[in-house]
Amino acid sequence: MKLTRAVTHIRFSDANTGKLAQLDALAAEYMRLCQQYTTAFCATVEPNKYADAWLDSLLSARWQRVVIQHAAGVAQSWRPNRDRA
Repeated sequence: MKLTRAVTHIRFSDANTGKLAQLDALAAEYMRLCQQYTTAFCATVEPNKYADAWLDSLLSARWQRVVIQHAAGVAQSWRPNRDRA
């Protein structure tokens, strides 16, 4: 059995437009939520990669955990830089 690892001859623009729209919606919601958590972690709440989700979102619980971990990482690197400035 041959395992296909990548299909490089199919251009991304030729993909199903419905899937592209779903990816765009996912990316928009991810960025919106990540911005809100990053702002909260930088301004009012201590960055905690394992915090429970407290903002409403259309994303699944798994995606929300990823967003929180991402935002906490950004805030953890931002706080020391702000303190040194």
